[in-house]
Amino acid sequence: KIDEEKTGDPEFPIEHTTYVEFDINGNRITTKLNTYNSSFYIGKEIEVLFEQKEDEYFKGHASNYIVVKTKKENLENKIKEITITGKEELCLISK
Repeated sequence: KIDEEKTGDPEFPIEHTTYVEFDINGNRITTKLNTYNSSFYIGKEIEVLFEQKEDEYFKGHASNYIVVKTKKENLENKIKEITITGKEELCLISK
């Protein structure tokens, strides 16, 4: 990693980090990584498309592709507005 640039928007808390590297021939390689501040979503309602059951959770994605899991009723292939209550590794949780 040679250079790192971070930007963010408080209304849509996705942080963009750009890593600039060079290959063995000196060619510039740029990688843009999107991360998010998961604490921003706790206590907020978001709309989620639940796609599959994984263990005891139904797992889906918000409109900005953030992964969300819940133990609520059968939500497979349904869109539902839920309140985020916490976070676990790389996903948000609704209980």
